[in-house]
Amino acid sequence: MNPNLDVFKRRVDEFTIGGKKFIIKELTSASDIAALKDDKDYALKVIVRCAFTEDGAQAFTDSDIPDLRAEMSLQKLNQLFRVVSKVNGMDVEEEIKNSAAVPTGG
Repeated sequence: MNPNLDVFKRRVDEFTIGGKKFIIKELTSASDIAALKDDKDYALKVIVRCAFTEDGAQAFTDSDIPDLRAEMSLQKLNQLFRVVSKVNGMDVEEEIKNSAAVPTGG
C-alpha cells in the first residue's frame, strides 16, 4: 500500500458502555453524508453510520432508529454522540442542541 495513503485513513475511537465495546469510525462515504441531509434523527443517523462492533460489523441499522429513539437514555445517547462527534470533527454541543433525536425541555 502506498504510504502516502496513511494520512487519509479515517479516525477511529472506542466507546464502552454497560460492558459493551463499540468501535467508532469516521464517516467516509458520500452515501453516509447524503443520508444526513434530512435533519430528522440526525444524531441517531450519525451513530448508526459510525458505530461498529468489535468484530467490525455495523452495530446498528436505520431500522434500529425508532427503537434507539424510544429506548436509549438521553445521557447514554449524549455520551456516545460525543465520541462519534469527536471522531468526525463536529461541534458536539451545537449538534446535540440542533438534533431532533434529542428531546428539548418541555
